[in-house]
Amino acid sequence: MLKIKILIIIFCCIGVVKAQTAIPPSSETPPGWIYYDGDEFNGDVIDSRYWGIYGSPKVGRPTYNQENKAMLQTYRPEQVFIETLPTGEKICRIRSFKSKDAPSPVHPSVKSKTGWWSGALSSRDSDTEKYYPLFCRIEIKAKVPYLYGLWNALWLRHYKGAGVAEIDILEFFTKAFGENPYPAKANQTLHLFNSETQKLGINLPKGQIRYTEIGDDKPGDNFHVYAVQIDPDPVDNNHAIITFLIDNKVNYQIHTRTQLGDAYTDFITKARKENRLDRVWDIAITGQVGAFDKLDVGYPAEELQQFDFDIDWIRVYVRDPHTRIVGDSKLPHTPEADSFVKDLLSRMTVEEKIGQLSQYVGRTLLTGPESEYLSDSLIARGLVGSVLNISGAKTLRDLQEKNMRHSRIKIPILFGMDVIHGYKTIFPTPLAESCSWDLAAIERAAKIAAIESSAAGLHWTFAPMVDIARDARWGRVVEGAGEDTYLGSEIAKARVNGFQWNLWENNSVLACAKHWVAYGLPQAGRDYAPVDMSERTLFDTYLPPFKACIDAGVLTFMSAFNDINGIPASAHPFLLKDLLRGQWNFNGFVVSDWEAVKQLVAQGVAEDDKDATRLAFNSGIDMDMTDGLYNKYMKELIEAGKISMEDVDNSVSRILHIKYALGLFVDPYKFCNEEYESQTIMKKEFLDAALDMAHKSAVLLKNDNHTLPLAKNVRSIAVVGPLADNQTELLGSWRARGEDRHVTTVLQGIKNKIGGNKTKVGYARGCDFDGEDKSGFKEAVKLASKSDMVIAVVGEKALMSGESRSRAQLDLPGVQEELIKELVATGKPVVVVLMNGRPLSIEWVDKNVSAILETWFLGTSAGTAIADILFGDYNPSGRLTISFPRVEGQVPVYYNYKKSGRPGDMPHSSTTRHIDVPNAPLYPFGYGLSYTTFSYSVPQSTQKEYTRQETISVSVTVTNTGDRDGEETVQLYVNDKVASVVRPVKELKAFKKIFLKAGESKTVQFDISPLALGFYDAAMNYVVEPGEFEIMTGCNSNDLQTISVKLIN
Repeated sequence: MLKIKILIIIFCCIGVVKAQTAIPPSSETPPGWIYYDGDEFNGDVIDSRYWGIYGSPKVGRPTYNQENKAMLQTYRPEQVFIETLPTGEKICRIRSFKSKDAPSPVHPSVKSKTGWWSGALSSRDSDTEKYYPLFCRIEIKAKVPYLYGLWNALWLRHYKGAGVAEIDILEFFTKAFGENPYPAKANQTLHLFNSETQKLGINLPKGQIRYTEIGDDKPGDNFHVYAVQIDPDPVDNNHAIITFLIDNKVNYQIHTRTQLGDAYTDFITKARKENRLDRVWDIAITGQVGAFDKLDVGYPAEELQQFDFDIDWIRVYVRDPHTRIVGDSKLPHTPEADSFVKDLLSRMTVEEKIGQLSQYVGRTLLTGPESEYLSDSLIARGLVGSVLNISGAKTLRDLQEKNMRHSRIKIPILFGMDVIHGYKTIFPTPLAESCSWDLAAIERAAKIAAIESSAAGLHWTFAPMVDIARDARWGRVVEGAGEDTYLGSEIAKARVNGFQWNLWENNSVLACAKHWVAYGLPQAGRDYAPVDMSERTLFDTYLPPFKACIDAGVLTFMSAFNDINGIPASAHPFLLKDLLRGQWNFNGFVVSDWEAVKQLVAQGVAEDDKDATRLAFNSGIDMDMTDGLYNKYMKELIEAGKISMEDVDNSVSRILHIKYALGLFVDPYKFCNEEYESQTIMKKEFLDAALDMAHKSAVLLKNDNHTLPLAKNVRSIAVVGPLADNQTELLGSWRARGEDRHVTTVLQGIKNKIGGNKTKVGYARGCDFDGEDKSGFKEAVKLASKSDMVIAVVGEKALMSGESRSRAQLDLPGVQEELIKELVATGKPVVVVLMNGRPLSIEWVDKNVSAILETWFLGTSAGTAIADILFGDYNPSGRLTISFPRVEGQVPVYYNYKKSGRPGDMPHSSTTRHIDVPNAPLYPFGYGLSYTTFSYSVPQSTQKEYTRQETISVSVTVTNTGDRDGEETVQLYVNDKVASVVRPVKELKAFKKIFLKAGESKTVQFDISPLALGFYDAAMNYVVEPGEFEIMTGCNSNDLQTISVKLIN
């Protein structure tokens, strides 16, 4: 079975291209790239599917010389052919002739149109035009004849729209332009033209055309590899970094943003509309400007000179998913920054350098002896690089002033804090937000958190947490995006983009991808417990969200507490160095989690704190969080030769570069403006956004007989439960500086909604969150008995989830379920409003109550949002991002489990199923109800077979069949029917959230690249294998309709 290494990250939609029959040896693949397409020219003739030859069907076409005078290009199709060399190797040969006295065809002074003809190879006239990713690497191995007058070229063009870009992989202008006196030099450059007039619009600034010695006196006698690679500009993806290479050595780079400005933006914006370079190839030898007037000129053979342009192969590559694009970072390494940091390092003492690698907790500011907590002594000695857990513009300004006044070297302190789902305006917890499936709203929530926290003096948030979590017993489920890798990766990018939305300005913060890595799969769901997983599971499931953060430009990582297969994550050279820095080329810095360095002793891999310092730093931990070990022991370890001073300088440099980019060396108080803080915190527009996010995050789990929405003229309602009139818990865990007094409770939200009516709203607490006290039952049952409707608001306290909050039992804590049973026994309709930080096992509740609304912890606007949903002012649209177990024994339970030889649905007594409960969860991934209903057509595909360059196009029509407007999340899953390793039964690959009016239908189009269908094979190579794939669409992972398509070689 043919296996083709390709890219796991989807760069773009690819147009229709036939797959090639030969793949180059992997030893020739440039590091960091994966072969995508090309032609090895191994056939007997030029393949018309890929290439056209100028002159067929027409011989000539007009062009312009540098004086804008029309001339004739003349090409002969018979002069492009496959040639077999004496070695047996086949090449593509483009043959040219010139009369021995013919002038140069390209010099401005040349007026003659006689003396040349040639062949030219192009994709424009092929049966199937070649489309390539907008960002890629293109190589040609060629033997290029070089002589006065020849114009041998390989270039890329974009022909659509008003602009044309020409990227020259090579052009040998020779002496014709009077600029290149060296007979063995190649020109590589970029031009922008006006396609309507063909006049030169913008070229590189004077002096930017480069000539490079290729180290060969007779380049036409030897093959060389000429290449161009086009990478996205990390600051503005409407620009590119274009790198030209000869024999895999960099000639030079063009940064279009700084060198070309808007001229390039016009071109790449047009190209981006279809995410491709259009009509990529023109390969020509001579005859480009100036040619025979006629084909039958009839020069005698002895007066003709023959030249052959030989092409061994042409190859296109895309980036390896584990290799970060060079320069793809939002950290600007300008010459000024490099010079500044280098100079500063040269003036720092060893102790001051180590201080930059040390972070202290700011809970207490001590003025006495040195402590593990922040102290005046540490600050004055320049031993504090960062401080966490204090905030406020005035507080942090005072602390920064103390640092700048008393420390010798006066390096500003970096201030960080766990701003997870809001600073003062508290949004729903991350798990709740993920259930919105609304990436724009999630990004907006992170942006507002950044604006508020930066106004309070902070530079850095320890978020997002991107750990995939499938075990509901683990307390930190609440901080992530659920169980799915694809959705988790998309949300990770959205959160990084939100936090860093205006990076380097005083209304944005640094994001931090955590916890690196595999923290979400601890044994038995116990926080900090060991993690044992296969390499394949790590790469397929747990690493992609972190790579998504890298792609979004995250600049800090936090290491995890756990070990992975016996190696602590905070002392793991492969993950911290080889993968993160080596393969992914991450150039930000890594901070440990809280005292994770010190904990290496307890994990049994370090003898003592000093040994833990050596192990953590040498493994790749740049900054030590809170335990002070680097300041205590690193200098001694350097002097003993156990830590390299060069490594210390590198780590310090990374941190200083970020402080420089933040502008702190220019203005250490840039983020500390009290007036701006007071004007920014909790703006009305922020509160409105928090309410909108709360609306979107709630999930309707059950709604028998249309119990919801409630009528606003209901005579009486009993509001019962420990969370019904509680402000504190609604903020959830990791609430930053959120305050109870700003929270609207559920009871108050209901009263605000219908308080002006004649409805009687009664309240009884009923019981506490935990414990066995049932003394409040009597009051609650009495109230329920005389009411028309009961709303029971139950669940977990906020601090029952979060760090070190693992639970072995997943039912409602305490006696809350017993309270619900007594309320149901009254015979009145019972609506359960859940608040929790993890999925709960509520099978009895599901079977016996009328309606269930999962609200998680919705933050500042929780009560208002819940009341809006209960009474129909908002139609719930949330969908689960983590499966709900029926009982704890099912955990971990998730939708994309691996296939089994004896699946549970087989008619066989011995299968992979429980004998006492179904395998299926109570509520599956992607599930959620609405106040309206939706129907789905069978999905349709434009064709039944696809090559690996072709976009798989699938559409499905969704109809709102109810009587209310509503939103639906249309989900697409894929099943690889036969693979070389065991694969999941299905995987989410795309989704779209759409709004439909009552009775309205919409056709939703999905374009899936075959690149998304890959996985890691037995040799841990990322591959896409041909075969049959099931494409499934529907409203959740368990309610799908299927079609099949084939991926062919």
